Amino acid sequence: MSRGTLRLAGYSGVAWGVLTLLAYLSFQLASSTSDGVVLFQVLAPLAVAGLAIMMFFLASALAHPMAKIACYVGMAIALVFLLLHFVRIGGNAVAIIVSVVLGISMIAAGAIAAMQSGSAAWKSFAVLLIVAGALKAIVIGEIAYPFIACAAGIVLFVAMNTAAKQAA
Repeated sequence: MSRGTLRLAGYSGVAWGVLTLLAYLSFQLASSTSDGVVLFQVLAPLAVAGLAIMMFFLASALAHPMAKIACYVGMAIALVFLLLHFVRIGGNAVAIIVSVVLGISMIAAGAIAAMQSGSAAWKSFAVLLIVAGALKAIVIGEIAYPFIACAAGIVLFVAMNTAAKQAA
């Protein structure tokens, strides 16, 4: 695994986490003022794109074939979720179903990553990815999801930078 790929996985993890948290905060701002609506409409698709990119680079970082499949499925579902930000197909029911399936793929990728050998930061990321996936899968968990996603992204950044230093 190249150092650049490991670092890109870390950077995309931070982008996913921070953009998710900023989208949540702009949504809360939108409930009190009209200024947050436009900001949310920009940040929410960027956060989903960050998740798709993170899943792509995470697939290259994981050695287990089932983990790669879970990451690629998660990436494909994230791209469908991104499409639903721009085109309303089937209303809210489809968005909820896609969100649940995305959460399940995050749980699968995190569970397989937890079984893989790695640093303490890597294990922490795997657990946080499982928790974030569970919160995404149960739709009511969307309140805590941005905070867990931000923490997972930062921990992934630390884990990938540690792995990149060891690969040198």
